[in-house]
Amino acid sequence: MKKSVFIFFLVCYLPFLNAQDDRSSASHNINISIPEIALLDIYNGQTAGNVDVVNLNVSNDNNSEAGQYKLSNVSYGDLWLNYTSVVGDEAYGHKPSREITVQLEPESTFPAGLDLRITAEAPKVVAGGGNESSQGTVVAGGVALGSSTEAGVQVSLVKDIKSVYTGDGANGVRLTYTLEQKDNFSLVQAGNYQAVIRFMLTDL
Repeated sequence: MKKSVFIFFLVCYLPFLNAQDDRSSASHNINISIPEIALLDIYNGQTAGNVDVVNLNVSNDNNSEAGQYKLSNVSYGDLWLNYTSVVGDEAYGHKPSREITVQLEPESTFPAGLDLRITAEAPKVVAGGGNESSQGTVVAGGVALGSSTEAGVQVSLVKDIKSVYTGDGANGVRLTYTLEQKDNFSLVQAGNYQAVIRFMLTDL
């Protein structure tokens, strides 16, 4: 009789032991991966599409007075730098900001004595895409390529870009290209020139 009572006790106790694995809370790990990103595009507001070719033509209509020569009307505007940037954490060895540089490619031909002035307006960013501390700061007065900065040399146009997305189309940094006389006019020669301009969102 004692033996049968003892067995019954063990059978009733086993479910109680199994129930100890469940508690009033539970937890597990979640791994999240966000890669660094650096994307750049140029939108042409005049044609409502990506930039292919920009024509800067010096017209004789602007230079019909003997003894004078004008480049003041030779410009092209409404170009937009669109960009997306996700920077890394400085604590893990990443640089916390980027910049946009511009250069004339080495194979470019460019008229001697002149500069291509690229001026940039303060960034315009879509709602939620970033703020003033992340969208970057344009270089005051823009940059001059040609006589002032020879082909193959990168110069900064927008600095201190952090995590931001500007939006597509007429967003980001608005650009204007203007031809300017830099050196003595005796260097200027008539001709058809082809230059390639490269913008780069650096530090990846």
